[in-house]
Amino acid sequence: MVRKIRSFRVGKVTVYLRGKVWYLCYYEHGQRRRPRVGPDKESARKLAAQTNAQIEMDEPTVLGFEPIGIADLRERWLHYHEHVLAGVLLGVALLSTTGLMEEARCVYGRLKNGWYGLRATLWILFVMALL
Repeated sequence: MVRKIRSFRVGKVTVYLRGKVWYLCYYEHGQRRRPRVGPDKESARKLAAQTNAQIEMDEPTVLGFEPIGIADLRERWLHYHEHVLAGVLLGVALLSTTGLMEEARCVYGRLKNGWYGLRATLWILFVMALL
């Protein structure tokens, strides 16, 4: 009689079959996590190996989720954008002092009449590169 394997371990991660679906079971920061993987055993094994490596390196796991309050989310978002957008504005000020517009006009001349001119196109590309 051949017995089917219904669970196995990859380091600190247990992989188990429930019905036709594979699940992982591991502890992250003292809390038990049991995410659903799917019907493919090989995908579950690969995800278990990746999760085990992240646990060993004390990194957030792929399937981990950190609940966050609206106030904290707002603070993180404002802090991030305050620094990123300030850098973009400094870059725009720097562009006006480089002489790039004058050099581009010498090299390309005028663009044909269209939706955007040379100056607008260069400004858009420069700002997009900074973001």
